[in-house]
Amino acid sequence: MDTVLNEAQALQEQIRGWRRELHAFPEVGLETPRTEEYLCRQLDAMGAEYRRGVGGHGVVAVVRGARPGGCLMFRCDCDGLPIREESGESFSSRNENMHACGHDAHSAMGLGAVKLLLARRRELNGAVKVLFQPAEEIGAGAKAMMAGGCLEDPVPDAAFAIHVSMGSGERKKAGSFHFIKGAALACMDRFEIDLTGKGSHGAIPEMSRDPVVAAGRIVTGVQTIVSRNACPMCPSVVSVCQFEAGETSNVIPETARLVGTARTLWPQTRDLIERRLGEIARLTAESMGVKAGVKYTRGAPPLLNDERVIGAAHKTAAALFGDENALFVNEPMLAGDDFAFYTEHVPGAMAFLVVPPPDGPAYNMHNCHFRIDDRWLWRGTALFAALALEWLAKEGE
Repeated sequence: MDTVLNEAQALQEQIRGWRRELHAFPEVGLETPRTEEYLCRQLDAMGAEYRRGVGGHGVVAVVRGARPGGCLMFRCDCDGLPIREESGESFSSRNENMHACGHDAHSAMGLGAVKLLLARRRELNGAVKVLFQPAEEIGAGAKAMMAGGCLEDPVPDAAFAIHVSMGSGERKKAGSFHFIKGAALACMDRFEIDLTGKGSHGAIPEMSRDPVVAAGRIVTGVQTIVSRNACPMCPSVVSVCQFEAGETSNVIPETARLVGTARTLWPQTRDLIERRLGEIARLTAESMGVKAGVKYTRGAPPLLNDERVIGAAHKTAAALFGDENALFVNEPMLAGDDFAFYTEHVPGAMAFLVVPPPDGPAYNMHNCHFRIDDRWLWRGTALFAALALEWLAKEGE
């Protein structure tokens, strides 16, 4: 363990350099050709085996050990967000996008793991597969990469991911890892409600069937799904995030549109939310003489951390960094991640590396001021590498 720790720490500045170079040119969705090219150049410099163009612009690196064994897979997302960066960092984005969720850091940690494990192939049992995945933010990358064969040759026996974090509650110690047993992240569902009524002059509303008022009632009505329909012991949220209607101040429009997200940790509550949202929207609209079209799109499922994988990752982190830096927090979040799609096929888990900025306020993810302390990313690389060596050695026993 000490050797892995020292080797990972020796890569600290290179890992930070990779992260900062990626940070300067974030790309969004499935269209990440420049990111793909950059990752491939770094892998070429290491002499790594990899396959590019997986599911579009995804990259799959494989480190094959000298000894027979299974396969452990690491997922490192690499896409950004369509946010104009205002962090003030000297290496800020040079385009209109931003790495506001730490995916540049995840990819840098993954590159570090590949480099470290390549130097240890003689003691590695089986193989380690590292996925550099685009389109996590839109929930499309995992499916695209699986369609491109990322779970083949070799077939992974387990999967693991690390996400950067600002910490949880009072537990914000930089460089520490947080682990969650069982339900860790929520599903990522989207709903769209299109309302059609009858337009009119704003001065004669009696001639209208007002979709704006109907939409307003639906916004408040769907809030009762969580407060009155879902079990209060099951964290859930229904948020209307877009309300579109009208173009001028004196015309009641003919249409209105609501778009939002639904999150929950439990499959049965997910079914309930989908059903009740449709009922409330349609019946509320009908009561006001308005028609409602409802589209509910299921995204990534809830992430349920596999007990064995999360336990092994926690044990490895504690051995590397001490018990005080490897904490079970058991505070699931209603954020989501399409890493959960992989765990429908492979036992998997995700841990969180706490990296608040060294100075100034700590803005959370998806904020234009988001910053991290990348001096701690080497610890993610160390955990990836040590977990691979430990896990695959035990699998081969």
